[in-house]
Formats: sequence, structure tokens, C-alpha cells
Amino acid sequence: MTEITPELLKKFLKNIPLFENINDEIIEKISHKLNIRSYGVQEIIFSTGDEANGLFIVKNGAVRIHNESYEFSLLGPGDYFGEYSLIEEDRRQLSATAETDVTLYLLKIEDFNAILMNKPLLFKSLLKILINRLRDKNILEESMVKSNIEIKVQKKKEEEKSQKLADLILTKDKLLSIIAHDLKGPLGLIMSFSDIILDSETLTPDKQREFTKYINTSSKVVFQLLENLLDWARSQTGGIILHSNDLSVKKIVDENLLLLKNLILNKNIQIVTTINQDVFYADYNTINTVIRNLLSNAIKYTPNGGTITISSVKNENKCNIAIADNGVGMDDEHLSKLFKPNEQFSQPGTNDEKGTGLGLLVVYEFVKANDGDLSVESKLNVGTSFLITLPIK
Repeated sequence: MTEITPELLKKFLKNIPLFENINDEIIEKISHKLNIRSYGVQEIIFSTGDEANGLFIVKNGAVRIHNESYEFSLLGPGDYFGEYSLIEEDRRQLSATAETDVTLYLLKIEDFNAILMNKPLLFKSLLKILINRLRDKNILEESMVKSNIEIKVQKKKEEEKSQKLADLILTKDKLLSIIAHDLKGPLGLIMSFSDIILDSETLTPDKQREFTKYINTSSKVVFQLLENLLDWARSQTGGIILHSNDLSVKKIVDENLLLLKNLILNKNIQIVTTINQDVFYADYNTINTVIRNLLSNAIKYTPNGGTITISSVKNENKCNIAIADNGVGMDDEHLSKLFKPNEQFSQPGTNDEKGTGLGLLVVYEFVKANDGDLSVESKLNVGTSFLITLPIK
């Protein structure tokens, strides 16, 4: 390796930003104080935490500046590092490793201080360089912080999407299981009794009427299940468009009581209503579905001769509608599973009516879609009360 002459060394130093504004006299003093150091490939020059001993200037080769997890820079001939050690006594904050065979000039701290005593201009030049380095470092750190924030936000969004997708898949599997199970029973009855009617020539009119009644009841169960399933699917895919208007509590309740009249009469249920001329602001179709489902549930779980109470009250800018029964009720465990797609449950009605629990999911989604709230209180063998709170325009 060809040795560098004093003149070439001074010229080499003048091209380094740290010394570019320093006069020839100081440059010559610095050149006399430089120590030559050589390192092989991957040899450690210093490590984080080592005692600082001075400024390094790369003569030839390459040096990697890094910590345990990040590479900050790769330095070549004319680059320098370790300059902070000239103005502070802290230990090394980063590590330096020879990327190739490398030759370095080392300006030791004590030699620099000796020159600085008589040449304060050198300190001014060094301070200018350090300020620029700090500015660049702050810009880099700010950019890294912003990038990290963006990465975290994006990661959180992806995690939320993944969780939502997992929940949807779990819900879909649960619903398919429920549908397969609950369609099998009523469809089996429909097929069995229709086969008997078709194949038998000796059925009395009374028996035909009885079997037809079974077919009719089973068909309604299937229809209700499919209707709830369709409503639920639409609510999950944004397929429901709301058209909100002022609606009468009494009108919607009366319409649904008329629709469910036969079920009420069959179980000899007493309906007690305390509904004023209250008006709320919501979409008719979705809230009509809510009231119908809650009334159907109340009828299903109320014993023969039982009572269902329907009431409404206006409270500031809200309208509260309560539907309560004195039926079978629920314990705390079952109560905690309501409105959760992955924890659906259903129990037979007092006359062994079938259900899936899907109707209450539809109720919950539709009330929320109308900016309302839904709460429930229940006690086993005492009864259940649903409270719907809807806005007033």
C-alpha cells in the first residue's frame, strides 16, 4: 500500500467537511497528530458502551455504523465518525465494524484538545458540523416516528380486518349449523305428512285437516327462519337502506298484534297495553320487524293463559317501548349470550315452539341501525322484558 505524503494528507483533510474552513496551519497540526489504524473484514472498531477515544477518518475501505437492530450508515474514504467524542465524554452510542479491510486515521481526544487550546476556530467548525448532523438526525428520527405511527395504524387496521373476517367466518359457520339443524325438523314434518296425505286413500277429513295443520305450522316456522336469515344477511352486508320518518308506536304495535292474533288466541294470552300517542323517528320496515320479532318471542315463551304487557313512554328526546312477558325467563348465563352471533342459543317455547335465536340478532342490528338502544331484563321462571329506546325527531 502506497504511503500518503504530508502534502496529500493535508489535501485529503481539506476535502473533509469537518476541516474545510480550517486554515493550513491548523490542518498541518492535525495531520501530525493522526494515528494510522488498520482493521480486517468484520473486525470491530468499537462497540456501543466503549469508552470514546477520538475521531476516526476513513482512509480507504468501508465502515458500517450500526446498533443491534439497525444499520445507520456505510462510510467510505473521506468520511468520518466518532466526532461527538471530541466535545463530550459519554461512551460510544453506536458500534463501528469494518465492512472490508479498512485503514483509518484516528485523532485522539487529548491531541484535539491540545490543538483546540490555541486554535478556537477549530471548535467553531466542529460545532457547525455537529449542529448540521443533529438537524439531519432529528429529521430522520421524525420521519422514522411518522413511519412507525403509520405502520402501527396500518397494522391495527389489518388486525381489525382479520378479526372481523374471523368473526364473520365463525358467524357464518354458526348460522349454517343452526339453519341446517332447524330446517331439518319442520321440512321433515312437511314431507312426512304430505307423503301420508298423498299415499293414503282412507284418511278421514278430520285427519287430513290435522295433518294439513302440521304442514301449515311447519311451513310458517321455515318461512320465519328464512326471513330472519335474509334480514340478518342484509344487515351484515350493508344491504338495508333506511327511510326514517315519524312513526306511531300504537300503529305499529296494533298492526303486529293483528298479524299474530291467532297465536295469541291459541294460547289464550292476555295483552295489556299502556301506549300513549307517542311518536319516534325511525325506518318503518326495520322497526316493524323488531316489534314483530319481540312479540313473537314473548308469545312463544308465555304459558297458556299468561300475560304480555306492552307500554311506551316519552323521555326527553327519546321514546321507550317495553315488551314484557310472564313466561319462562332466562338465567344469567343465557342472558349474557343474547345478541352475540357466536354464542346463539334457543330454547323451546311453552308449547314446544321451535326457534334459532337468530330473530334477536336481527332485532339488535335493526335497533342499532336506527340510532337506538336495546336492553333486556329477565329472571328464570318469572319472565322477560325488552326495552327499545328510539330517537324522537
